[in-house]
Amino acid sequence: MRATYPLIRALSPVLRPVFEYNHTWCMTRGERDLLRELSAITLAR
Repeated sequence: MRATYPLIRALSPVLRPVFEYNHTWCMTRGERDLLRELSAITLAR
């Protein structure tokens, strides 16, 4: 993805690690919760 706005381009190197960390945190948490839901469905059968 390319940033065309000067402010975004200027802040991109600083903010990229923050967004990457947030993405990883959200995906890990989402996976954990999804596995919890799937195991609850499996146990309910």
